[in-house]
Amino acid sequence: MLIAGRAKLIADGPDGALDEVEMMPWKGYTIRPYQRHRLVAIDDCDVIEASTPEAGVTVRLADDYRRPDETEELRGQPDRGWALADSESHSRAP
Repeated sequence: MLIAGRAKLIADGPDGALDEVEMMPWKGYTIRPYQRHRLVAIDDCDVIEASTPEAGVTVRLADDYRRPDETEELRGQPDRGWALADSESHSRAP
């Protein structure tokens, strides 16, 4: 849910092609299990995301923080594998 600012949602449409829609403030959007999706800021924005419990493998098609695909084993780790990926992304030259 977009709270403030501007963002777009990119998600699989009914035909499997990626559709882009500019998000409307305070409107909820539903993503089905296994549906490819990504939120992209157009301007600075605040977004609230809620999820059902994660199960299986979360496949990351693209990730700005270079996090790996997330497995059940990785979810059991304290930093979920994000600490290393996050520190590496911030240490790269712009």
